Amino acid sequence: LLTLADCFYQSVSIPVVIPQGGSPVVPQGRYAVPAYLTYDSQFNKFAADPTGIESFLTGRLERAVVDAGLNEADITAIVEALHPHFLATQQEDVKGKILGIVALILLDDPNSPYTLAAGVTDPDTEVEVAPSRLEPGQKIIAHLDKIAPLVWDAKLEEGAEQGRLDEDGSYCSFCGSTGEVVSAYCKAWPWFTTTWEGPLPLELDKKNMVESIALCKECYSALTFGANLFSSTVQALPNWLTREIFSPSSSPAGKQLSREMRGSPEPIYGGMLVLPVLDNLTHESEEVDLFLDGVRQMAARNKGSALDRHLQNITGFEVLLPETLQDDLYRLNLLYYSGNPSRADIHLRASIEDVLPSVATQIDDLLQEIGVFASEIHSYYFPVTSKWRQENYTSLFYLLVTAYGAGYLWSGLSTVLHRRPLTNKRFVINAVQRMQELSRKLPDSMWELRREILFYLVFREFLSRYNEKIAQQGGLGMRSWQELANLLACTPLELRCADVEELGFAVGNVIREFSRWYWMSTRSGAEGKGR
Repeated sequence: LLTLADCFYQSVSIPVVIPQGGSPVVPQGRYAVPAYLTYDSQFNKFAADPTGIESFLTGRLERAVVDAGLNEADITAIVEALHPHFLATQQEDVKGKILGIVALILLDDPNSPYTLAAGVTDPDTEVEVAPSRLEPGQKIIAHLDKIAPLVWDAKLEEGAEQGRLDEDGSYCSFCGSTGEVVSAYCKAWPWFTTTWEGPLPLELDKKNMVESIALCKECYSALTFGANLFSSTVQALPNWLTREIFSPSSSPAGKQLSREMRGSPEPIYGGMLVLPVLDNLTHESEEVDLFLDGVRQMAARNKGSALDRHLQNITGFEVLLPETLQDDLYRLNLLYYSGNPSRADIHLRASIEDVLPSVATQIDDLLQEIGVFASEIHSYYFPVTSKWRQENYTSLFYLLVTAYGAGYLWSGLSTVLHRRPLTNKRFVINAVQRMQELSRKLPDSMWELRREILFYLVFREFLSRYNEKIAQQGGLGMRSWQELANLLACTPLELRCADVEELGFAVGNVIREFSRWYWMSTRSGAEGKGR
């Protein structure tokens, strides 16, 4: 019985190319070892026609990093050996699609990364692939220290498809080193693509893209690794949040219609990278070990410990910030986009860089406080049985898009994450427009109007606390209505209003108190005098 770790090491021992865009059944990229994915349609085709197996192998062997040294007779023998297995899959009652890997294990070549042995002798560099069927008692052993360089060579050859320069005068666009360089074309990072001609500074032949951006082997490897690391953190924002983003902010009817629409909206994806401020960390230092541990935790998407932070309330997607990366020696970098990168269809929504981890934790704490505050206000205005989503009020995305509108979401998110003060002008305008629309439908819209009042009070509290405690130019929001009401009730003559908003609240409070006392004294009003 194989454990999960055994399956992982076996998969590493036979690295395969996973197609990135295009037809997955067509040879793509470069192959480090002769191991190829096989899809359900190919199982059907190969079972019906053995010549399909030959073209399948030939097309992929031509893209191998190392020549396997197989002649036509060898390939014919392999086809004859494989065909019965493809035929057998069609005769079995298999439910679902069939997927497989065709791996050619070459053992007669002294440079081959595979050998026959009684067992693994060095667990750090060797992995048992499978028992040998031709040599009983022997096992096929994969040598990872030989496979890894072949994998990186295959990645480098992908870039060379768009151009390679070997002259001494060639230099890397990233690090400036001289020597062999290839183009930045990378299947792991399809954001840089030659299918979009507009952004390119000049028109170059696809085989000479190296003249635009060139990378050395080390930088190309770093680009590949970093691209895969970023991809491991990318997730789609939840559907309910995406609907809120695309709904009109000034119309309650429009927002409700957007929530009730069938189907899923266009997904928005988000990813986060954590990078050190300084790039001169020594490779053997303790800081590097801590950084790598944190990066592994993020990529693995573990639940983490009590000291780790889940930043979903801030980022909109689930992402873990390990305790080791919460120091301000690091910076958070967020990227949001729509589309399909594998097809070079990318619509960049926002790029927010240099976010302090300490600021992110402060905002996360504030959002938790606002969630509690919203719950208290909700219990006052609504019955216990009323349905509502408290998590909405702990979501920075929901608060910003409802208050300011979708057109101000990304700039507002950047403002908050960089500790710049938030203003209330756009928020008040949108709130007034929504309340005016609902007031015309009273009394049918009473509960919706109360929800608007709930959001208004909650976001006012968020603005006040954020500008006072987190924003670099704090104290820009008026005090809470509860605090002002207590001051007016106790010492109205000593009250000093900080701004026009507080003065307006004080005047309104005085008028309301006068109206109440006047009615109690005269008994005049809708009920009639003296009643």
